[in-house]
Order: sequence, then structure tokens, then C-alpha cells
Amino acid sequence: MGRVTGAILAKAFLPSPVHIKESLSLIDLGIKLQMLLYELSASLFWSSIGEIALFVFSFLIFITDPSEMTAIYFHVPHIARGVFGFLIVKKLPNSHVLL
Repeated sequence: MGRVTGAILAKAFLPSPVHIKESLSLIDLGIKLQMLLYELSASLFWSSIGEIALFVFSFLIFITDPSEMTAIYFHVPHIARGVFGFLIVKKLPNSHVLL
């Protein structure tokens, strides 16, 4: 009687193969979304650093010869793009918080 009861309990409490397959596909989707969110935040972070670094480099060239670099003022929005990028990266949720 004990073996039969154990088998019935196992069927009642263990997930079916369909549920296991569905769970694995959802875990796979979660891992892929976590990787995508990480790549998004990393590329936004490094592009923000690039925006600010290139402007600083251009400004240093402007200081050396201002008569030839009057167009530096057209590049001032790059500072705002870099700052907004950092703010967005800071506000993005971490993937471990979402999962």
C-alpha cells in the first residue's frame, strides 16, 4: 500500500512535463531579457562617456587655437546627451530587481 500511495502523491505534487517545458521556456526568456537590458545599459553608459570625453577633447583643442575652432559651440548639445544618458542609466531598473 505504501508504494502505491507514494506514486499517487508523486503524480499529484510533481509538475507535469508540459509545465516543466513551459517553465524552462519562461526562464530562457527571462535570461535573454536580462542580457538585453544589460547590453542596453552598458551601451548607453559607454556612449555617454564617449560623448562627454569627445567634447572635452574638442574643447581642449578649442583652447589651444580658438580662431580655428569656432564651431565648438555647435557641439554643446553633446554634453546634455551625455548627462541625459547617465540619468537614464541611473533610472533603469537592474535586471535582478525585475526578476
